[in-house]
Amino acid sequence: MGLGRGTLKDVGSFSIRYTLPYWWLKVCSRASMGEVSEKAQARLSMLEAYKILRNVSVVCKIFKVSRKTFYKWKRRFEESGREVK
Repeated sequence: MGLGRGTLKDVGSFSIRYTLPYWWLKVCSRASMGEVSEKAQARLSMLEAYKILRNVSVVCKIFKVSRKTFYKWKRRFEESGREVK
């Protein structure tokens, strides 16, 4: 079997190394793809409570947030295309 033009012939082992920028490594180390921050978890809990109770006033009192804040978080969550489980 002959090797044609443009192929690697008898080169041994090799590796391709790409160095990521330092700032990217810092970002990845802070938040891995599967983890959710405590703030985000609290906001999700609030939206889950709203799904069950269907009363914004009660949910806001429980989580000690204003109605304006609740609707801001709810809007952001809905804009992301996700649904509360």
